[in-house]
Amino acid sequence: MLTLVGCQGDQAPQTPSPSVEAFPDPPQVAGPLRVELRPALREMRDAESYRPLGAPRAAVVDEVGTAPSADHTSWQTTVRFTTGSRVVMRQVREEAAGLGGVVLVTVGDTVVMVATPPEISPGRIVRLGLEKAEAWSLVDAFE
Repeated sequence: MLTLVGCQGDQAPQTPSPSVEAFPDPPQVAGPLRVELRPALREMRDAESYRPLGAPRAAVVDEVGTAPSADHTSWQTTVRFTTGSRVVMRQVREEAAGLGGVVLVTVGDTVVMVATPPEISPGRIVRLGLEKAEAWSLVDAFE
């Protein structure tokens, strides 16, 4: 909440102006958005670099959004996929889990998300425990 109070010289403060709520709505992206999923391994020399394995598999995102956790101490970002993408999601998740790897979500040549197998369930990827800026940036990456 933001309250503005004015003061001029030796005069008493003026009556506060009405307060203004400064809480923008969390970002959301509506689909359909075509993405590719593929298992990958982290590069040993660079924790932020990945080695994709196998051919990318097409999937369709229905919606991406973020919200504060129930206790308001962190944020969660959820990527919901269309029903037709569930088989591909299951296959890629199982491959990544079997390799001890991750799943890359790409749009074109850009990696928009890296998910661990436990974050992937039928029809969605959920990232928990994020800082607000990280959660909002993750949603924005899908735009």
